[in-house]
Amino acid sequence: MKEQKILNRKFLPTRLPLTFTCFMYLFLDKFHAAGWMKGAGWTFTGLLWGAAIVAIWHEKPVTPEELFKSESGQAIAEFAVLLPIFVLVGMMLVDMQWLTRDAAAIEYIANESARCEAIKSGACPVVKDYARNLAANLRLSTDSHLQISAPSCSETKCDVSIDYQFKPLGAWFPAITIHRTGTAAVAP
Repeated sequence: MKEQKILNRKFLPTRLPLTFTCFMYLFLDKFHAAGWMKGAGWTFTGLLWGAAIVAIWHEKPVTPEELFKSESGQAIAEFAVLLPIFVLVGMMLVDMQWLTRDAAAIEYIANESARCEAIKSGACPVVKDYARNLAANLRLSTDSHLQISAPSCSETKCDVSIDYQFKPLGAWFPAITIHRTGTAAVAP
């Protein structure tokens, strides 16, 4: 591996992935990750720690004066300008994926609730409770973010409408309301 010139350790904060490790723990805990996801996350975190420890052995400390005399700092300055943009785009992509997942879950809940009401199943004596249980099983927020309206069935069909307030990851992204209506036909 090529030897790299870096600032002496006394001039730098630690480079170990402590922040990422804390983020991984909080992320996996908040979203009640499945066992395979925890395994993959902690394996990746272990690889980052291994890479950080190996990188420590291949560093050659330099003084700040030596570092500022070279032109290699230009890449760091450009990276510092572009990093917030990349982070913002990354958070937008994650938000869009979670929004799509929640929209699909709301669609499923609306259709299943309408079907359950149409066939008059014993599993759903109260359609709103059935829909809330489905939402809880799909790990959606069932508090004030979920509004369910189930007017009584007509002779031919049952409708269930659901409004879900999606909370984005970043505070600068707007909140979005997902509206879905499920319809089930009743055989005469």
